[in-house]
Amino acid sequence: MESNVLADVAENFKKIKQTSVNLFEIFVYEQLEQSLFNDSMFQTKTNKQLSS
Repeated sequence: MESNVLADVAENFKKIKQTSVNLFEIFVYEQLEQSLFNDSMFQTKTNKQLSS
């Protein structure tokens, strides 16, 4: 009985770890995307300032 509970806990923990890794990857990816977007906006602004 107890070994079943432990196995369930271990299984759930694996799933949670998998999910948190995925969430972390998504978070990192979104941060990267945001910073790339900000960089391009910044680039556009500075180019406009330089040309005017």
